[in-house]
Amino acid sequence: MEESFDLIDMGEEIFAISSSSAADTAFDVAIGCIEDIIVEDGFQKLQQSFMEKYYREFDISEENKLEYTQIFNDYVDLLEKHLEQQLLERIPDFNMNNFIQLLMQHKEEVPGDIFDVILPYTDFIAFKEMFLEYKADKEGSCVDLGLVVTPLVTSHRKHCSSSKSQ
Repeated sequence: MEESFDLIDMGEEIFAISSSSAADTAFDVAIGCIEDIIVEDGFQKLQQSFMEKYYREFDISEENKLEYTQIFNDYVDLLEKHLEQQLLERIPDFNMNNFIQLLMQHKEEVPGDIFDVILPYTDFIAFKEMFLEYKADKEGSCVDLGLVVTPLVTSHRKHCSSSKSQ
């Protein structure tokens, strides 16, 4: 990808401003719109209700249950359709397939919060981890390196040293 620079003379200083390609500009616009969409109540409620409905299905075993695939597909369909519909309202010629391809090419440039929302659409492991983290949060435990850690309850035992006098 070739990038050109325009020089702008601002009196005492000259600035070089990057002129990006149309595809880069369209990608940046889409990312900006996604940032807006994912913080809106509609998206948050949609994702929250889906996770609330299915989080109990997930466990931390390395074996993936068959039903995870259907839940994953339903999640992708639901949130991708919502995102795509919202993006089409804001960017009339938006194409989700083209965007996903650009996303994979530019994933290092995508802000972390955006990538965290979009990654579960393309990566089943990230999807499962998202549910395990949600479940751990709901149940008051922690997820650490793929393990669920819960606080230990210490038992209070009376330690008596009895000295018997004989």
